[in-house]
Amino acid sequence: MLGARGGWIFDHSFVIGGGIYTLISEVDAQENILPAESPLDIDFSYFGLEAEYVFQNSSLVHYNFYMFIGAGAVRLLKDMGSFSKDNTQVEETDLAFVLEPAVNAELNVTEWCRVMIGVSYRITTGVTQVSLRNRDFTGLTASLTVKFGSF
Repeated sequence: MLGARGGWIFDHSFVIGGGIYTLISEVDAQENILPAESPLDIDFSYFGLEAEYVFQNSSLVHYNFYMFIGAGAVRLLKDMGSFSKDNTQVEETDLAFVLEPAVNAELNVTEWCRVMIGVSYRITTGVTQVSLRNRDFTGLTASLTVKFGSF
């Protein structure tokens, strides 16, 4: 997954903002999902609101709790035989609800740059496509984040 997020920091501790994330690797669903004449790929993306609480913001290394709540789409794409994504056709789309709590460790690199590593658990509901389940998009994740701004 690759994403971008932005937010406002209040009192150097509480952050509220938004984010958007998308699956960047190709996931082939041909043999496991549906029999089809052309290969099928899975596409997953989501966006929503984010809240974060930062403990001891001015310490060199500190921790934070983070919560994402939003919506997304799970799509099956039928490859029409070209190397270009422009030649894909949507077979089926499900709208999904996504909730993702996380805990992170953050390093103050400079006054305007921080590096963060963390673990989260993404909970996804609303996936009803043939042979796809909510649990296929739910699970433990690890993240690496680089933050830029005024903290």
